Amino acid sequence: MIGFIKGIITEILEDQVILENQGVGFVVYISQNTKNIIEKRTDEIKLFTHLHVREDDISLFGFFNIEEKRMFLNLISISGIGPKAAILILSGMPLNQLALAIVSEDIKSLSKIKGVGKKTAERLVLELKEIISKQHSLVSLISPVENQSDLTDAVEALCGLGISRSEAVLAVKNSYEHSNSLEELVINSLKSLNQ
Repeated sequence: MIGFIKGIITEILEDQVILENQGVGFVVYISQNTKNIIEKRTDEIKLFTHLHVREDDISLFGFFNIEEKRMFLNLISISGIGPKAAILILSGMPLNQLALAIVSEDIKSLSKIKGVGKKTAERLVLELKEIISKQHSLVSLISPVENQSDLTDAVEALCGLGISRSEAVLAVKNSYEHSNSLEELVINSLKSLNQ
């Protein structure tokens, strides 16, 4: 298995990059998110990789960070989602938004991703919700704000009122930017649930 490749980009195509390492050009499939990060780079880059072998094909998939690779591996573990479909899903929205959509059971947002229908979105939630919840801190999915304890406390307060965790996470996500305190965050989250 190839864990990562360091090299210089010689060419970027729509969903691939050719990465030169020691005189060898590796064709690596990438997501739109990785492409956006690396396309202006002229220095040596490092891509975490996954080598996918089938009887009629050997393909290399690359990721700018290990979190994206982990999500890719989660996606291809689902029956019916192959590596190219996983790359399309990763290209559909930023990684944290994708993880939050799965954890919060946001079927509507997931269904908007190219190649993902309602049934596939439901399967993503069913099979990955618990796994992703364990891999990511809930508050890191909402926002990288400094006072993350307020976000966690707000979600827990809403859950204590009988609101499902997925609804609580979405409500807090939609309200935290407009709130200056924990109390205000809980109140604004409750208001967003009633709209």
